Parts: sequence; C-alpha cells; structure tokens
Amino acid sequence: MKHIFLDLDGTLSDNREGIIRSIAFAMSEMNLPIPPDQAILPLIGPPLRQIFTTLLPEGQRHRAEEGVTLYRERFSRTGWGENHLYDGIYGGLEQLRNAGFAPVIVTGKPREFARKIAGKFGIDRFLTGVYGTELNGRFDDKRELLAHVLRQENALAAHSVMIGDRREDMLAAVVNGVQGWGVTYGFGSAAELYEAGAATLFDTPDSWIKAVLQAGPTQN
Repeated sequence: MKHIFLDLDGTLSDNREGIIRSIAFAMSEMNLPIPPDQAILPLIGPPLRQIFTTLLPEGQRHRAEEGVTLYRERFSRTGWGENHLYDGIYGGLEQLRNAGFAPVIVTGKPREFARKIAGKFGIDRFLTGVYGTELNGRFDDKRELLAHVLRQENALAAHSVMIGDRREDMLAAVVNGVQGWGVTYGFGSAAELYEAGAATLFDTPDSWIKAVLQAGPTQN
C-alpha cells in the first residue's frame, strides 16, 4: 500500500457547523424555509448541487445553482473555518507520512476550500496532494475525480486505498479498482458503506490509521 486517498468532511474533519450555517444563509437569502439540522446532516458528502436539489421545495428546485452561489458566498468568508479535525487525525497523518505513505485528500469539496482547510489545520505538510471539485462542477462525480487523481499522482490502484464516510467514496474506489475503507464516525451509515462496496469499516480515526501502518508501505 502506498497512496492513501482521504475524503475530507466526515473523515478527516467535521465541518457540519460551517455547512449547516451556509445552507441556512442560502435558504434565507432565497426567502425559503430553513431545513432543520437533522435534514441536512445525512446529505453532507455528495456534490453541493445535489444537496440543494434535495433540500429545495418542489417547484423551487430549478434554483439549485442560485443556492450553490449563495452558499459559497458565506462559506468562502467564514463557513470553511467553522470546522475541526477529528481526534487523532493530525498525529495519524504525520505518522503515515513519516512511515513512507503518500496521503492525498480527495474530496467533493471545491479544491480551493480543501486547500484552505488543510492549511488551517497544518496537515498540508503531511499530504502529497489535495484534490477536489472545480467551481464549475467539473469532478462533481467522485468516480471521475478519483480517476483523475490516480493519473496525476502516478498511483497504482492495486497499491492504494480510498477512505471515506459516504457511498460516493466507496463507489469511486470500486470503479477505479481501489480498495475502499469506510468510516462510521462521519455522516454515512454502515449499511450505506457496505452496500456501496466497502471492504471493511472503521469506527475511529485511530483504527484505520493503525490498519494502514500495519499494512506497511510499498515502493509505488
């Protein structure tokens, strides 16, 4: 195992506060009802356009792009920083890099926000790359994003693992021939992850970090 592809929200960090507040801002600006937190949490992970299409009332779904624009207006100012790393992530990434692994963020978040978040927490020093979607919607499909990352990083699928908390992470792994490891402390369920092809599940960051270290790094 060499390349460790890592989802961001729900895997490395908990950005629910920033996401929920930015969605609430967008809905308020559109003069639409603000959904309760419990309606938003299960949606975190998939592309933002998909989230707004789901949340908008019937008859308003054509305004999804407007919602995305308003969301990003607030998220780019303050929402991205309303965030914290899960316990064990900082030290775990340091261990992985020092052991010879290549940790790479592969997130459905726009790349520019992912880079800011990695820099805020100081984990960028342990990463060999940070990849995400583009603001115009390119790479909204995580299967396409992971395929792009494999090419850019010259990574062998057989020597890589994708770690994430949502079905999109596992589906991307399966389609690209990468082993998929699911985490259950994020926003997805164990059933969702297994149904999407997860090879195994982990309940804490420490547990998957330990599993990677035990597997040992390959040379490519």
